[in-house]
Amino acid sequence: MLVYLFPCVLVYKMKIGVLALQGDFSEHIAMLKRLKVDASEVRLPEHLKGLDGLIIPGGESTTIGKLAVAYNLLEPLKVFGQRHAIWEPARARSFFQKMSVVTSLCLD
Repeated sequence: MLVYLFPCVLVYKMKIGVLALQGDFSEHIAMLKRLKVDASEVRLPEHLKGLDGLIIPGGESTTIGKLAVAYNLLEPLKVFGQRHAIWEPARARSFFQKMSVVTSLCLD
């Protein structure tokens, strides 16, 4: 999203999604909003559209995996991760690396 602050200043405002299947996704959204970042919950593949990056909150990897399969998110997450930054804590990483989802930026 482009935001015009002054007549000659153009600022790009990032939109970050938070995978809202399990874990502390509401806390991640709240922190992003306190930082004035446009944040949204991601539960379905179409929720990835228009995002600049994705946060995958920590949680139990087997549960995250089952829910990602149930919501048809595995392939869309793989495609998203090829072109966008994905941040996830080490606890969530185990499942997504096994599924070759995380191919971009991963920070602890």
